[in-house]
Amino acid sequence: MFLRFVSGEIDRDSHVSAGLFCAAFDLLDEALLFDHEYAVVAELMKWFSVHLRGPFTYRLKSSWRAPRSICWFRHTAHEHLARARELAMILEDHDIFI
Repeated sequence: MFLRFVSGEIDRDSHVSAGLFCAAFDLLDEALLFDHEYAVVAELMKWFSVHLRGPFTYRLKSSWRAPRSICWFRHTAHEHLARARELAMILEDHDIFI
């Protein structure tokens, strides 16, 4: 089984609900976070960049597909899911519901 964290926004590239990381990058770009929240989100994003192979890794041979890639988590990825839920809670504190 796989899980996906989505927001209510539609991604312009994939044409499906925007995922957790798109929402997190948008929130970081908008600079609406308190300093301590920014530090937590930045640390979580750094952790994911080290410990999660992104969908682009699988799509390098077909560059037209890369912007449309979507991230799913295996239901057994307990640490990844815990960190994703932590990120989702911060987003939801800023009215970005995941």
